[in-house]
Amino acid sequence: MQTQDYTIRRRLTASYVTSVVSITLVLFMVGLVGILLLNTRKLSDYVKENVGISLYLNEDIREVDIFSLQKLLDSKKYVKETRYITREKAAEDFQKEIKHNYSL
Repeated sequence: MQTQDYTIRRRLTASYVTSVVSITLVLFMVGLVGILLLNTRKLSDYVKENVGISLYLNEDIREVDIFSLQKLLDSKKYVKETRYITREKAAEDFQKEIKHNYSL
C-alpha cells in the first residue's frame, strides 16, 4: 500500500511539473507573438520611409528643367525629400568612396 501511494505521489509531482513547464512555454510564446505584432508596424513604417531611389538625368537637360522636376516630386505626398547632386559633386563623392574602400 505504501509503495502504491509513493508511486501515485511521484506521478502527480511529475504531472504538476509538466503542467507548469507547458503553461510557462505557452505564455512565453504568446508574449513573443504579441511583441512581434506590436513592432511590425514600426518596422513597416521604417522600411517605407527609407526607400531610396536614384534618378539619373541626361547630360543635355537644362537646370531649369531639373529644378521643375524636383519641385514636382517635392509636391507629391509620398515623397519625403529630394536632393539634386550635380555631376561634379557625384564624381567627387565617388572618388572619396573609392579612396576609402582602397584604404581598407
